[in-house]
Amino acid sequence: MNEERLGTEPLNAEQRLDRLESRAAILDLVARYCHGADGRDADAFRSVWAADAVWDVGTHRFAGLDEILDAVARQWSAFASMHHSTSNSVVQIHSDDEATGRHDVLSVTVMPDGRRLLTTGQYADRYSRAAGRWAIAERVASVTSTSELPTAESPAH
Repeated sequence: MNEERLGTEPLNAEQRLDRLESRAAILDLVARYCHGADGRDADAFRSVWAADAVWDVGTHRFAGLDEILDAVARQWSAFASMHHSTSNSVVQIHSDDEATGRHDVLSVTVMPDGRRLLTTGQYADRYSRAAGRWAIAERVASVTSTSELPTAESPAH
């Protein structure tokens, strides 16, 4: 059995419970990021980030909440809609206030002309906890593939 430890000492019951609650809170953050982005809800999207967060989308790196919110607003104006889904999440709690996570992501983006793009990739995250609240301190998004989905010319039977 792989026993969690804090330094050289095994975790006590309270620490183990905090780790479980932290993991659940972080997975909730990952889902709320998707819902905020896809629902074009600036307040929800803002709520998942630390004040000094960094969002690296491969082609650009945005630092701080203002830059991050400006970047997502540009995405919202460029795309008719987006739908993100994360899976295969692995979260590691490193200390009381620091954690990392890796998540596979699948996104369907509808372009203004109606084309639909399917993108797969990964999120590599760093999380921090301040005043009892976990937040994304850094997210590095990498794209594995993008392909155009066929459009339906007629209703499904």
